[in-house]
Amino acid sequence: ASDVYKRQHARYPKKTPPIFLTLSAPPDSSRNNMDASMSYETLIAAAGSVVIEPRGISMLPFLKEGRDSVRLVSPTAAPCKYDIVLYRVRDKYVLHRIIGFDGDNYIICGDNCRGWERGHGRGDIIAVVDEIYRNGRTEKPHCLKNRIYERLWCSSMLKRIVMKLKSYM
Repeated sequence: ASDVYKRQHARYPKKTPPIFLTLSAPPDSSRNNMDASMSYETLIAAAGSVVIEPRGISMLPFLKEGRDSVRLVSPTAAPCKYDIVLYRVRDKYVLHRIIGFDGDNYIICGDNCRGWERGHGRGDIIAVVDEIYRNGRTEKPHCLKNRIYERLWCSSMLKRIVMKLKSYM
């Protein structure tokens, strides 16, 4: 096995090697030996879980491109407030956090975003983040440290103040 595979496999102590994907584009057959036409829905249904490396800045400071990876699983129950979910908006996959409810629909927003997305129902949710891999360690999304972050950043004025200051810079 290559050195890259050994390093990646050491970060993810599972019995079977994870499937590595990049979130911003459809699955790349050259990276994971799978058919490029397969959707995340199909991969998660077939494998049970998929490890992806999120791309972009919408989930900063919680998820950072190049540092973090997440394991996605099919939701067994209705996702809850503060769950990080994978859903599709037209032809793109998005990984954001549920920040509230609007009747039977979710209000979803990235940690680094100001605008809320409304109108996504349970049927729109493809997967839920089950584990986070950060700096060689595994974390649960709702461990104590992450729950504190969720309460301080996602549901308080702190985020609004920081976002407002960033817009002036």
